[in-house]
Amino acid sequence: MVFTLLQNNSPGLFLALVYIYPFADAATVRRPDIVVLDETVLNREPLWEREPVITMGRSIKLVVEVVSSKWETDYARKVEEYALLGIPEYWIVDYRRLGGVAFIGKPKQPTFTVCQLVEDTYTQQKYRLNQLTHRFCLVCNFA
Repeated sequence: MVFTLLQNNSPGLFLALVYIYPFADAATVRRPDIVVLDETVLNREPLWEREPVITMGRSIKLVVEVVSSKWETDYARKVEEYALLGIPEYWIVDYRRLGGVAFIGKPKQPTFTVCQLVEDTYTQQKYRLNQLTHRFCLVCNFA
């Protein structure tokens, strides 16, 4: 789990602001709010030495997106895209309650969704404001 690795100051993991640009015709360039990279595989990234661009999912351990007015993208398209890239964890932070009722419940309340990759699909666990634990303070400390 990424949280445990960061909490234990695991060597090789660090936060970065990068672009994710997979080399695929139909791929969309993304600039996540927070990315945790694995320094041990960055030497295989063809663009990394010149610019903050990641092309391979295996370089990324975690992506965090803070939901914006285009919440559909965070809850649907990015879930699919990040899973296809093989990114092990994707966190969706919806503190402004922008997501649809199907994603954050009714009544709408601040929701933190943890997506963990199992084979090629994310399993999702939702946490509400009163359920937040020390795991989520990690984002608060870095944001």
